[in-house]
Amino acid sequence: MKKIILITIVLAMLFSITANAQTNVTELTGTIQASILDVDIPTLASFTINPNGPTFSSPDLIISNNSTMPVTLSISGFNNKAGSDNQFIEVGRDDKDWDNLGISQSSKYIHIAIGAKNPNEMGYIINREWQNDVSAHDVQAGTIECGSMAPFRNVTLKFTGEYGKAFQQTFTTTYDLMFLVSIME
Repeated sequence: MKKIILITIVLAMLFSITANAQTNVTELTGTIQASILDVDIPTLASFTINPNGPTFSSPDLIISNNSTMPVTLSISGFNNKAGSDNQFIEVGRDDKDWDNLGISQSSKYIHIAIGAKNPNEMGYIINREWQNDVSAHDVQAGTIECGSMAPFRNVTLKFTGEYGKAFQQTFTTTYDLMFLVSIME
């Protein structure tokens, strides 16, 4: 008889616990703010051509990603500025025999490019190729992705150029270089 009473009590307790159990749902709403791009790109750069060297020289261009996320840099414009003393036609590096251009050809054609000074620099994203040479000529066809930068890092870019050696006078030419910065995919 004790067994039957004990089983009855246990069953009664089980049913009473099950009958009183409740399920509650908590709705959790989060607000996520948009990421803010914070990238410093110098607004002025210069280059000098000394055909007597021959020498193309330019200081490094340092770009800083102050953002909390990796970003991708692209070049969407690389043009000889209207009103510049000389309007070059940008061509590919191998399109001309640069050492054998005469006066008219030297002041007409140029190959100017920008690229990574050191693709192994810590600011570059590992396993994401960085372009070593994006030329003004190539950008004329459309925007070119240069590469991606890690958060809170700098990258150093360098300019290169090919040019004729026959200039009759000293002159200044100006280029507009337009960068496009986006959050890395």
